Amino acid sequence: MAKEVFRDDAPLVTNTFSARGGSEKASYYFSAGHTSQEGILYGEDKSYFDRFSFTANIDADLTDKLNIKAYNTYANIKGSNLGDVLFNALNMSPTTPVYDINGNFGTDSKITQEVKNPLAQISNSYNEGNTNKILGS
Repeated sequence: MAKEVFRDDAPLVTNTFSARGGSEKASYYFSAGHTSQEGILYGEDKSYFDRFSFTANIDADLTDKLNIKAYNTYANIKGSNLGDVLFNALNMSPTTPVYDINGNFGTDSKITQEVKNPLAQISNSYNEGNTNKILGS
């Protein structure tokens, strides 16, 4: 059943861009990044991680006694997971058929109801999150 539940790979892609500069009295730093990774479980968009981030830092001496600093970061994080699928895949009997003779998901009557067919769970579950974070000082 493992080959039906787990992918052979989970590609990870990270791209970043940054720029910094300034003068004697002011400096700046900007960066932007994107990270995405497919999950290790089959189920197409049911197991993934995707993050966009942007950072802007500014430090300026307005006078000899007055300095302004601003450090800001924004991130948008999207993801989906099926954590219990791992538990079910590891605890399901290796002799349990993926599908029964009627084409339904296979079950094992000897295992408690806590352990479900992982393919059934992937097919019938969806858990997606979308988080926006803003940090600043």
